[in-house]
Amino acid sequence: MSDTPDTAAACAVCSAPTGDGGLICRTHTDELRTRLAGVEALVAELDVTVTRQARTTANLDGGRSPETPLPWNENASARAFELNATLNGWALDTSKLGEDERDQLVHVHHSDTAGLAQWLARNLSTLRQHGDAGQAYDEISDSVREAFRAIDRAVEPIPFGQCGHIFEEGTVCTEVLYGSLDRSVVPCRGCGFQHRTRDRLEWMLDYLRGTTATLPELVVFAGLAGQRTTEDKLRLMASRQRFPEAADRVEGQPARYRVADVLKALEEKGKHRPKMAGAA
Repeated sequence: MSDTPDTAAACAVCSAPTGDGGLICRTHTDELRTRLAGVEALVAELDVTVTRQARTTANLDGGRSPETPLPWNENASARAFELNATLNGWALDTSKLGEDERDQLVHVHHSDTAGLAQWLARNLSTLRQHGDAGQAYDEISDSVREAFRAIDRAVEPIPFGQCGHIFEEGTVCTEVLYGSLDRSVVPCRGCGFQHRTRDRLEWMLDYLRGTTATLPELVVFAGLAGQRTTEDKLRLMASRQRFPEAADRVEGQPARYRVADVLKALEEKGKHRPKMAGAA
């Protein structure tokens, strides 16, 4: 075990002064706390990916739809194991360095990945004193990132809202449109009317600004608005109160945020981003 570092230390991740004896600066400590906070939801998604079942529709015996299990997702299983092992290792090292008797690691089962992440988040001040705190940051961040990549998220067509085409008799088509940004038109599966993708995108973005969404959904919506981001970046911005959590959160469900607030925060962040040397 390494000795406690001296004061006026430099961050082991970015070399910036930490302002105290810790070996991770405030920025990277906040990022690590944010990643640890997202482990609970991540573990649940991994579990679904590892053992999920798909319903295969077939017109057999009156149109019944038998459920056919998909193959075991070995990659997601391996990433879940690695995430647990990484958190176990650094939690154990942290507990050896210093531990509050009211919050002992022994009370967290080694198989409880979410519990380990929560314990580490509560004890980040101790982890920052570890001689290999920079390595801890890298390994935990990498294991969380790889776990996210292992989650099975099928690519689906983008919904563009209701068709709204008005027929000669005055009735309105209420079919929901689905299409792709790669195509110039979005055809309606109900009436066949073809909408310009650009027009539907503008309408949809105006509509979405008044709704709430989860972080994965917000990454997609931000991309549609021309703002490239990631779940990790949005989670960090939320932890820093750049945009508030919406009040319509359902217990046991992921946090939701108002789309307009998130897009505004991303736009403001872009305005304050420093220009590259030599830029006009």
